[in-house]
Amino acid sequence: DMEGEVDVALIETLAIHAGAAIEAARLHLRSEEQAQVDALTRLFNRRRLDADLAQEVARASRYGRPLSFIMLDTDHFKQLNDDLGHQKGDEVLHELATLLRDGLRITDSAYRYGGEEFALMLRESTILDAAKGAERIRSRIEQRFGGPGTKVRVTASFGVAALGRGVETAEELIRAADHALYEAKQAGRNRVVVAADDERSRAAIRPIA
Repeated sequence: DMEGEVDVALIETLAIHAGAAIEAARLHLRSEEQAQVDALTRLFNRRRLDADLAQEVARASRYGRPLSFIMLDTDHFKQLNDDLGHQKGDEVLHELATLLRDGLRITDSAYRYGGEEFALMLRESTILDAAKGAERIRSRIEQRFGGPGTKVRVTASFGVAALGRGVETAEELIRAADHALYEAKQAGRNRVVVAADDERSRAAIRPIA
């Protein structure tokens, strides 16, 4: 009958619309994910870091929970690129990203901060835990790229910071870790430096290794 035909036509039309909506949602999710993931390393990018950090700093502050942040920079990377070419440089960054991912707990997040610089956010982690974690990763990088038969020697410098007195916002957390990273570079690279927990006692920045 006529009514049955109309119903079938309506259902078909609705199904087509629903299918299109689901496909659009799937594509939107994929493009959102691509917008938050670095294409080379498959780590989250700076945009995702900013969002995650704002959220986690708010949560940690509200509930009085620990939150640590690590900045790391590949040592002498420009020279490696100049000597061996950008393709080799990209391979090193890709492998470094894999080492970072493998070295983290499920609650931690790794990001490509930009260029040869990476960032790690460690939820529910004290500065001492973060420093130990950073040293473990530093050592793994050195072993991976410094063992027998290694053609490319790669090391990384680390700056570690945590929320605390004088470091209470996402910006201050990044700044503290970045400052500690700068100290690690100045002290000779391939080391972990921990930021003091008070902005005023910056002189207390000390190397772990």
